[in-house]
Amino acid sequence: RKIVQRIWGGQSNRQRTVTVKLSNNNTARVYLRSSSTISSSKIMSSTKTPVPRAAIKPFKIEKHGDVRIDNYYWLRERKNPEVVEYLKQENAYIANELETPYKDLKQTLFEEMKGRIKKDDSSPPYIYDNYIYYRRFEKDKEYAIHCRKTLSSEQRASLEQGASFDSISSPEEVLLDVNILAEGKPFYNVAGINVSPNNQILGFAVDQSGRNLFRIYFKDLKTGKLLPDVLCGDSADFEWANDNKTVLYGMKNKTTLREEKIYVYTLGSLPAESFAAAHEPVAFSEESSDDEGEEEEGEEEEKEGEKSSTEGGDKPLSNTADIPPVGTLLYEEKDETFVVSVGKTLDEKYLQIHSSYTDTDEVRYISADSPASVLSDISKWTIFFPRERKIEYSIESGGTRFFIRSNYLAQNFRLLEHPITPGQSTTKESWKEVIPHRPDVLFEGLQVFANFVAMKEKQNALPQIRVLLRPETNGPISTAQQDLVSQNEPVYDVDTGIIADYNSPWIRFSYQSMTTPPSIYDYHVATKTKILRKQNEVLGEPKFISSDYQTDRLYADNNGTKIPISIVWKKSCRTENSPMPVLLYGYGSYGYSMDVWFSSVHLSLLNRGFAFAIAHIRGGEDLGRYWYDPEGKLLNKMNTFTDFVACGDFLVEKKITTPSQLHAMGGSAGGLLVGAVYNLRPDLFRGIIAQVPFVDVVTTMLDDSIPLTTQEYDEWGNPNLAEFYNYMKAYSPYDNVRERGNYGDLLVLTGFHDSQVQYWEPAKWVAKLRELSPETRVLFKTDLEVGHGGASGRFKRLDMEARVAGLRGWTWRRE
Repeated sequence: RKIVQRIWGGQSNRQRTVTVKLSNNNTARVYLRSSSTISSSKIMSSTKTPVPRAAIKPFKIEKHGDVRIDNYYWLRERKNPEVVEYLKQENAYIANELETPYKDLKQTLFEEMKGRIKKDDSSPPYIYDNYIYYRRFEKDKEYAIHCRKTLSSEQRASLEQGASFDSISSPEEVLLDVNILAEGKPFYNVAGINVSPNNQILGFAVDQSGRNLFRIYFKDLKTGKLLPDVLCGDSADFEWANDNKTVLYGMKNKTTLREEKIYVYTLGSLPAESFAAAHEPVAFSEESSDDEGEEEEGEEEEKEGEKSSTEGGDKPLSNTADIPPVGTLLYEEKDETFVVSVGKTLDEKYLQIHSSYTDTDEVRYISADSPASVLSDISKWTIFFPRERKIEYSIESGGTRFFIRSNYLAQNFRLLEHPITPGQSTTKESWKEVIPHRPDVLFEGLQVFANFVAMKEKQNALPQIRVLLRPETNGPISTAQQDLVSQNEPVYDVDTGIIADYNSPWIRFSYQSMTTPPSIYDYHVATKTKILRKQNEVLGEPKFISSDYQTDRLYADNNGTKIPISIVWKKSCRTENSPMPVLLYGYGSYGYSMDVWFSSVHLSLLNRGFAFAIAHIRGGEDLGRYWYDPEGKLLNKMNTFTDFVACGDFLVEKKITTPSQLHAMGGSAGGLLVGAVYNLRPDLFRGIIAQVPFVDVVTTMLDDSIPLTTQEYDEWGNPNLAEFYNYMKAYSPYDNVRERGNYGDLLVLTGFHDSQVQYWEPAKWVAKLRELSPETRVLFKTDLEVGHGGASGRFKRLDMEARVAGLRGWTWRRE
């Protein structure tokens, strides 16, 4: 059989492989032994599905005198049937290359992952007024059931003394069964669940699109019926005033999806028929689907596309383009780089409007007891401190004072306080320091209670909780009396949990490590006692035993900068100095620290000899604010990518793994990370997994009509300025695809309705790779039903996890 064209080559420790295209247009895999003789018995027939090729349609983009020709710009045309057909071809190709040949492995992985989950699980309850609130799952159901039970004063006192929540035997009241609401819907996400101060009305937000387009509904908990009122602002953000009927809610821009407006609405103030359209089945509107710049399609083609969501057309999605907001416009954030949100202090005394940019904050506040007529007048609100570039702050009330977390004269933030002075703004110079700035400790978060405050901190890339007492209720903090909730494992994560009661004597925190399942503790501040309320059970076979696994903290070196690596593996799967397959994960953007976590999903890899590692690279705040700003953003962004490469080189140098065993994974901005590294060091990684990857950086950041663009100028830079344009072009994965790049295997996953990273970015990237580096093995999957966060059900999510884990069988051909 005549070999017409070499398509791709790969190598394992056992043999070199090459796949060739034959004269009959089929493909075959040829295994080359060390003797270089071809064994005809090893030639296997492969898929008949051709490698997808997107049409080349050159599009000229010129900026700062630089001309780029984008052959796949047209893939952003969401309504174009040719676009959907291409995505379907890619889906068919991955089905034949990965999902069909390895369907048994994928199914095995799925059943393993599902088998480790406790099917009838529940969360630890928390106290709010005379109720305990919790959520639970029923066997084989995808979604949570939100519940509560009433408390007598005696039962509440008992719980506050440390009694078990199991002692509460009052009847269960089901507030919201999401399984019923989601029945028959391919995607259903409930967020922002918020009960009124008198516990009589439940507010909740629903997204049926995967694009974070929400409608807010209200349920009368006495009658069990939905109220007619529906808030169609596309945002899940809302908060109750203390009159139990007035709500503040957010509204997104219909094009950019920026949270830009706050409305005030009083339930029942409009007749039920005003909300008829909001209760009708909703359909996705292409007017708000971020298709700027595409050609208009004819009416006939648009209707054809509406036949079914799997054909790339319309499906039930939250769309409010034709539904006007209700209530009074309270505030509009006109600065396109800022977003706005609403909130309420834990003591429920004050409502807040928070305008924020990457490095700047401005908070307005007002008494939550104010009538709707006052709440609706922005002039009655007090600006705590007018926005000032590079001054970040947040405030929490505690008695007669606000406690302030701010970076004013403190790169890692410090704790300050100021008397509450309604109607009068403060100056930053008038803030009184409570806890000074510490160059080696990042102050990440604050919870204020009547008798203590809890500070979330990070030191040496490890989180901790510091508790400071208030000797007098609602009084000042005594810095001499402090307690530290610390842990003993080399790497772990600890975080504050839900405590809804300002007067609680307890602080709730969560703890987990790479070998310890998530655990919820209540810590009694006065007695320093700690109660384990729940630890997630890990079911299935083989039985999970934490001590069977080893976790460690390592440090790579990037030109003198030490980069932490957290790693876990199964002890029995590795002998000393024996390299093992490693999946290296990273993110490194927005200042998000990559704290470690326990994953029952990862056990399927660990039990098969893989190690899982997390690179704590610059761009996060793992080692303090400077790790992000200035070290990991803007004109220092390359540090993020070279740090990750340094971590990979370190793992190889220390013989923990080899380039033929090393895989990398990242999602969203982490997809940018692995995409950039894919170009920088294609020799270092056997395979790359890029989930909803942000890979077309320059073109996206030049388009201010796309969601998130203007809000992220301080993250990536504004490419309308030549300095930033040239810098981001140097690392943008799409703009740096190499011809015949000697790349490792690549799996790319995205969602058609993603509003944060548009589907066309990974689609264009894959198409360009197929054009310039046809020998590269690339698989690309577009889920036509979901958005940025993937599937909405707890078991549906495992399908993607099993697909990712199944890539091992595709890239690591040893079985």
